[in-house]
Amino acid sequence: MKKAHIVVDLGFGDAGKGTIVDLLCRTHPVHTVFRYCGGPQAAHNVVTPDGRHHTFSQFGSGTFIPGVHTHLGQHMLIHPLGILNEGEALKGKGVDHPFQRLTINEQCLVITPFQQWANQLRELSRGNDRHGSCGIGVGETAADYEVLNDDSIFAKDLGNPDELRRKLIIIRQHKIEQLRDIMDGLINNRAARETIDLLCKADIIEEIISNFCEVDNLVRIVDAEYEAELINRDGHIVFEGSQGVLLDEWFGFFPYVTRSTTTTTYAQEMLTDAAYKGVTTKIGVIRAYQTRHGAGPFVSENKQLTQQLQEDHNRDDHPWQKSFRCGWLDIVATKYAIAVTGGIDQLAVTCLDRLKDIEEWYACNKYLSSSGRIYGRLPVPKIPTLDGQRNITQVLMNTHPLLTVVTCRESLSTRRNVFARMVEEYIAYLQKELRTKVTITSNGPSATHKRILTGNTTFGAAMPMQ
Repeated sequence: MKKAHIVVDLGFGDAGKGTIVDLLCRTHPVHTVFRYCGGPQAAHNVVTPDGRHHTFSQFGSGTFIPGVHTHLGQHMLIHPLGILNEGEALKGKGVDHPFQRLTINEQCLVITPFQQWANQLRELSRGNDRHGSCGIGVGETAADYEVLNDDSIFAKDLGNPDELRRKLIIIRQHKIEQLRDIMDGLINNRAARETIDLLCKADIIEEIISNFCEVDNLVRIVDAEYEAELINRDGHIVFEGSQGVLLDEWFGFFPYVTRSTTTTTYAQEMLTDAAYKGVTTKIGVIRAYQTRHGAGPFVSENKQLTQQLQEDHNRDDHPWQKSFRCGWLDIVATKYAIAVTGGIDQLAVTCLDRLKDIEEWYACNKYLSSSGRIYGRLPVPKIPTLDGQRNITQVLMNTHPLLTVVTCRESLSTRRNVFARMVEEYIAYLQKELRTKVTITSNGPSATHKRILTGNTTFGAAMPMQ
């Protein structure tokens, strides 16, 4: 049987997509994980049942399972040095032949160090008004493609030193010309000075070419025909999204967005282009509470929760994104995310265990604006524009959450298994509010802490896992 699982984050990222992909690959006959959008800014944390941990960036989050391959679709932006580093890290964690299990569409845009450094300089120049960028160069590369077109670097160029040299010279000059005023304004900034020196370093291009050619030697660069054949192989495939729908370049809250389409659009296009005839299931992933990394509107943000729910792998000392913020689950924003991604078939709810010691669980089901207007839904634009999304951002920046108590420990204190009962009430509330069946719940970092809910049957630790 052919089945495609499309995994999409319905928040601002950090919802646990990687753990859901890992679970699907352990409990289904998955042969390939397709990364279908975004780029190396992904940070999908997976912990194996035997305790190994990896933050997946460009390799699919099913890579710990033997035989599961990764394919980077044409809408992925790739970071060659990052691929080299991640592959070596995976080898050190017991993953066999990671580079032989990776294929890349020849049309993938390549992020150069020049674009990464330009991204970092722009963020430094914004001072306290940063956009919350990951500092990897995704936005710069996407914007440059609109100007440079065929002079951009694609995956198919990685094994051609002469073509790489020609294009790298063009890209570096383009960035220097764009950034002259910014570089002049940062002349006394020590961190910026080091980055500017790298950008202008005479022999840096030859170093970059060496890294790019090494990737071409290690992995297979393929065309659209191969991609279609891979999609149509017997078995299951998983499409792994990047970041969250609320950061989408068109539907997110501009300018605090990523330069990428983070809805399920590209996954569905890949299936259509390949004339896929199997079953498709769209799985939306949410945390049991809301999170946001870096700047931007966050209506349900709660400082007390932020203090209680900090994480070692989402620290406040990230050089670009900065703070990791928490709040109660935002039902209004989640409904909006579901709508703009064209609906979902199932829900996965992660990090329920993080709420175990909290007496009352809330959800934000309405907003109250500074003008006294109450919002139960956000408008879904038929044709989104940056000005329209900027207007929504301004509204959200001046809006307060209206919270409802979903479940309370005190009301259940006479019962056994109070936490399990709180989870049951919470899941029932989510299914009612979001009108979608919850099919996966997570009470911890590894697949053994997850439950697949089908009808009245619960599968999890007792289910066969690879």
